[in-house]
Amino acid sequence: ISGLIMKGDLEEAARRTERLIEREPEEIRYRALLADISYEDGNIEKSDSIYRSIIEKDPENIETQLLYLMNQVYKKDYADISGFLNNVFENEVVDRERKISVAGRLLNDSAYIKENAQSLEESLLILEAKYPDDEEILSMRPGLYENTGRKEEAIFRYEELVKTLKPGFYSAERLILLYAETEQYRKLYDLAAVYSRENNRSIIGKVYYAIAAMELEEYQIADSELKKALILAGNDAGMKVQILSMIGDLKFRMKDPEAAYGFYEEALELSPGEVLVLNNYAYFLAEDNRDLKKALGMAEEVMRSEGNNPTYIDTYAWVLYKLGKHRRAWKQMQRIVDADEVNDPEILEHMGFILYELNR
Repeated sequence: ISGLIMKGDLEEAARRTERLIEREPEEIRYRALLADISYEDGNIEKSDSIYRSIIEKDPENIETQLLYLMNQVYKKDYADISGFLNNVFENEVVDRERKISVAGRLLNDSAYIKENAQSLEESLLILEAKYPDDEEILSMRPGLYENTGRKEEAIFRYEELVKTLKPGFYSAERLILLYAETEQYRKLYDLAAVYSRENNRSIIGKVYYAIAAMELEEYQIADSELKKALILAGNDAGMKVQILSMIGDLKFRMKDPEAAYGFYEEALELSPGEVLVLNNYAYFLAEDNRDLKKALGMAEEVMRSEGNNPTYIDTYAWVLYKLGKHRRAWKQMQRIVDADEVNDPEILEHMGFILYELNR
């Protein structure tokens, strides 16, 4: 029957399902399947009628409630499902895996979350009470906070989980990413240091430990962690390019431009058109007043593929400025102004230098 549904032969699928119902009339899964087929075939009235008869015949049956709940979610008809959801989460008959499946489906349903975030949060609290030591379940509520833009609440909850759960690796990973996203570099440094040590083969731990160390000017630690990450990347060319680019950025901060350029060259050998590497390489060449024609070529290549990115426009304009092409540089900067995206102090500083040369 599943094969027939996949092929789109809903009429035959319905006939075979009806025969199953004739043989086992008390099996609610078959009737629910017929309702789903009817819905797919456009017969919504018949589908609703079948589900109503299922729920009316045995409203206390948790399997019936679960089938009805999932049907309503499938149809994106979310009215009055919170009670069924709570019953499913509280009931011992429904196993953990199915509860997680239901919760995961709702957490990934943006239309549902938009209107029902609070009721889902209350339902997840019920689920947590049933599984107080289960990290997969306990991490669902802060995941909901993330999905609804409540980053501080997500951070607070993940912090609680990291303290109480062992090993709590998933919660620690999410917290690392949120610390980086919200630029809480001291907290990121402390957590990533522990995570990197306890997960010695985790690239994520080492990369984010290095990011925090760079921001806190702990350059030797950043250098060590990135070199370890580069080894762990193995044959993953994409990951190696990202790490090589980061090492290049680090070396420039460490006032070792020769080493920085070497790492950028190595990254470009693996991925010649990598936009981020080309941009950073061009920018640091301009900062160093070195190989400006080469920098211009790289910046122009970036513009051909990512010409509306304010950061990349700034690099292009800065290279032009260094080449003495001040009017062309300001013309590029004007694009950022026109797009109302002037919110970076460094871009503002570059604008000031260019305007000064233009006597404005």
